[in-house]
Amino acid sequence: MMLFLQRRLLKRPISKLLSVKADVHNICRRALSTREDAHGRFGKYKEHYDESLRDNGREYWLKAASELDWYKAPTLENTLRTHPKSEYMHQWFTDGKINTSYNCLDRHVLEGRGEQKALIYDSPVTDTKRHYTYAELLNEVSQFAAALSDLGVSKGDCVVIYMPMIPEAIIAMLATARIGAIHSVVCGGFAS
Repeated sequence: MMLFLQRRLLKRPISKLLSVKADVHNICRRALSTREDAHGRFGKYKEHYDESLRDNGREYWLKAASELDWYKAPTLENTLRTHPKSEYMHQWFTDGKINTSYNCLDRHVLEGRGEQKALIYDSPVTDTKRHYTYAELLNEVSQFAAALSDLGVSKGDCVVIYMPMIPEAIIAMLATARIGAIHSVVCGGFAS
């Protein structure tokens, strides 16, 4: 196909090739200027970076954390602390209480995005495609969390998840977090 395109381009008059090149240049220039003029969280990277360094970043990260749903919101003085045993270890939001599963699923369903796609699985190996909405994923995660609870798993327990990279692995992770257990993921994708 590439050879065919090259031959077609070579048959064109040079003035047309220069015209195409100029059009491509203009499109690229517009894309770059759009990127430079971009606003929003990632468009103002330098401003966010500078702000995150002020006062050890505590105010910046507390503001960022306020975009999440907390059971108990963290306070400024406990946003970032140096671990008592090592100056190289840090603790974040030590007085806050949060649930990752709730923030990944429930809040989106409650805000009316239940029918929006939350997970798209596309495996070229098995030629499998599956789509989950936030509501469907919440239902699957809740069922698996209930099954884990029925097996006696509770807050603080450790659950090892040994699965290939399939939707059920994500469901297991979110279910484990939902009940307050700790999960350790071992990718079983290359096991024979």
